[in-house]
Amino acid sequence: MGLKELLFEQDPNVQEMNNENIDTSDLDYLSAEETVDANAPDVDENKIDIISESYVQNGLEDRTKSIFKVEDILSTLPNELPTEQKKVSARGTLGIFGLSPEIVIEDGKTRCQVLASVFAQVENQLNTSIENSEAAIEEHKKAIAELQNEIATNNEQLKIYRSDVDGEVERITKLVDFIKEERGDDVG
Repeated sequence: MGLKELLFEQDPNVQEMNNENIDTSDLDYLSAEETVDANAPDVDENKIDIISESYVQNGLEDRTKSIFKVEDILSTLPNELPTEQKKVSARGTLGIFGLSPEIVIEDGKTRCQVLASVFAQVENQLNTSIENSEAAIEEHKKAIAELQNEIATNNEQLKIYRSDVDGEVERITKLVDFIKEERGDDVG
């Protein structure tokens, strides 16, 4: 059961509340096409509480006159109380706080729109960061491949140089062995 249903739909047997004067036509905030220009928290920093930060940055930190007052009221009611009676009690209690269902529903709509806008901004920011990181990884992969090729080329060159040096040392050793006298004269 959604917020609108909880506050505006009531048991036909309960006559205390009259919904005829309440226009609910534009309260379907979950499918609203409206967008809001919200301030998104900076997600470049360490992990943040995106909900709290979004509320603070968009002037929604005051919960006393918000949709959350309904939650506070419901938490004081017995669990065994039928939903319709909870609804009637919640709607009646809102008046004690100077609130109406329209006010808290509008607050809920605003909060949902702000959170949707914030999420879109954060999603865009993080997707850009992810794309940049993926591109950097690809560049690093290319650099790694180039370095691996350089290592392989250097290893091949080392084998050639080792062979050349070993061949030259063997040649010199043979010449030295040939020319040295039998007396044990060693060269060098």
